[in-house]
Amino acid sequence: MTDLRHRVERLEHAATSSVQSGATANDLANFPGLKNIVAGNGVTFTESATQVKISADAADLSITGGVDYADASTSLAADSTWYATGAQVVLDEGGYLVTMFAHGYIETSAAGRAGVITRLYNVTDSAAVANSETLIVEDDNTCNKEGCGSSVAYVEIGASKTLRLEASRITSALYVSAPTVLSNTEGRSGISYIRISSLTITNHILTESGDNLATESGDILRLE
Repeated sequence: MTDLRHRVERLEHAATSSVQSGATANDLANFPGLKNIVAGNGVTFTESATQVKISADAADLSITGGVDYADASTSLAADSTWYATGAQVVLDEGGYLVTMFAHGYIETSAAGRAGVITRLYNVTDSAAVANSETLIVEDDNTCNKEGCGSSVAYVEIGASKTLRLEASRITSALYVSAPTVLSNTEGRSGISYIRISSLTITNHILTESGDNLATESGDILRLE
């Protein structure tokens, strides 16, 4: 019999027998599809006669968040240029929902496309966050116009990173004055974030399901 078959048998035995010779944490950690679940990093395995209990430290289960606002006014003086708005956050390792929001102003002298775009920029790695560009305000006519826009991105951080909100203007020769990103009582600009907590499933008996493990109640077993 293969080593895999032995692991499956021990897991099945743990679910059906009261004899204290059930599955071990090593069986679980080395089972196909679950090799990324390992003890350490706040995750622990506790063995008993009928179950393998998985738990995580309270710190890994907490949800944290924050917000930082842009400067009162950021002038976008040149085409094809990205300007820091003054809003930036430092994110530690984890997965985050990051919301970018901005208040833009444009004024043009004739009909033609003009506007303000923002993006999320990774200061630590000197690179824009892919696909984070957001249109804040835009018009194709002669205008004196303000607008607010926002977008949400999921960002995975492997090590501490500093992210900032940057803004640029749509290329145009029609601006009466430089487009502006504002942050005031009529509309704020900035970055907010929420760290997504780790998930834990405890007090479930593990049973075989093909090449994977499932709990008796059908919950998905996943820890990140």
